[in-house]
Amino acid sequence: MNSLRWKLIATLIVVALLPALPAMLTVNEVVQRGLEASGEEEALEGLRTGLRVVRRDLEREKQTMQEAMVSRELSPVSADAIATLPSDQQSWFERVGSESVEIAPGRTLLLAPTRTVLGDRQVLAAQVRENGTLNWYAQELPADLVQDATTLTESVQLLETIRRERRPVARSLLATFALVYGIILITVVGLGFLIASRLAKPLDALTEGIGEVGSGNLNVRVDEENAGQLRDLTTQFNGMVSELKTGREELVRLEKIATWRNFARRMAHEVKNPLTPIQLAAQQLRDTYKGDDTDFGEMLKEGTEIIEEEVQSLRGLVQEFSEFSRMPEPKIEASNPQKVVNDLTGLYGDQLQVSSPDPLPTVAMDATEIHRVLINLINNGLHAQEETQTQDPIQLELRRQNGRLLWTVSDRGPGVPQDKRGKIFEPDFSTKKEGMGLGLAIVTEVLRAHNATIEVADRAGGGATFQFALPLATDKES
Repeated sequence: MNSLRWKLIATLIVVALLPALPAMLTVNEVVQRGLEASGEEEALEGLRTGLRVVRRDLEREKQTMQEAMVSRELSPVSADAIATLPSDQQSWFERVGSESVEIAPGRTLLLAPTRTVLGDRQVLAAQVRENGTLNWYAQELPADLVQDATTLTESVQLLETIRRERRPVARSLLATFALVYGIILITVVGLGFLIASRLAKPLDALTEGIGEVGSGNLNVRVDEENAGQLRDLTTQFNGMVSELKTGREELVRLEKIATWRNFARRMAHEVKNPLTPIQLAAQQLRDTYKGDDTDFGEMLKEGTEIIEEEVQSLRGLVQEFSEFSRMPEPKIEASNPQKVVNDLTGLYGDQLQVSSPDPLPTVAMDATEIHRVLINLINNGLHAQEETQTQDPIQLELRRQNGRLLWTVSDRGPGVPQDKRGKIFEPDFSTKKEGMGLGLAIVTEVLRAHNATIEVADRAGGGATFQFALPLATDKES
């Protein structure tokens, strides 16, 4: 089982790993293409060029503002205006610049024009010391220039960040993919182990069963309840083995019957021929003695009577052999069971008691052969009652049941032991001192030809019950 299990697991792992390498290469290529978009360098260079142009414009704005401050065309921002600004903007205007550039007599530039926010406006702000006083100057920047500067700066920074972080991002994506695929692989291995275990066990059971069948053991049966996904296959295997067993048993039975029929035919021929001369010789020996020796005459009479009794016994045995050897194919047709019953009551008289519905239904059967079956069963019952010294009549009951006519023959003999019920219908088995035990074998063969079986059971109060069923005749058979 281990070998099969690991082969299944290895197969599942290989199947799971096969797409891994192409998938990782594809993911890597997609990532690289996404990060290295076509024309990226040209776009970045264009953005940088645009940003330089905007910055030159800003420098011109700064120069223009400084010239306006020198020419006093630009007035300082009042302290009241600064006081109304938000706290973060106020703190910006509270600082003192560290530059010291004289732009005019008595006027020193402490902070060159710098881009900042004044209220809700983007401005250039500069700090000038004038005759010991610190003044702030502000000039609003054109909105389109501010927008261009912001957009271009952010775009350049974004592209530069992407280029800088490309490899870490690619490695991160590949690592994430590997982690996910690793989890999938572990799951596949776990499921593979579970599936392999469930498959391997019933497969091993099937393999073992096949080996048993191959060695000739047709009694093997594989457990279907624990077969899992192979339950249908296991059921079919068990059915096949059962059919093989039935076929083999039938073949053995047919061979046995054929052997016994051939033996019975030869025995009937070999034994029957000398019986009549033996009987006639015994009778002649008894009838021709005219002597005066009374004791000898009595002994002769007893001896010849024994010979005649044994001859009759042998005739019965020959008849039994003869019947078994020439069992014709039954001619099954719509027949009236009442005629069979009447013949039997006429034959056995008070020894047979019949219970049946009136009228009896028409049955599909060979009346002659069924008559033969019942004679064998009744005779078998009478012989059984001799052992128990019972004088009760044999009971024959007929009744309808599920579209069939059920025939039951019951006696008050010793019954049939459980361990012998499967053997009494075989041609070489008998519990009687006389005969060869072919009567019940004949019964079995006749009923088998009618597609019927016979069952034996204990009778309530003692004795045995033999039962078989024949189908009612259809309109077609009638």
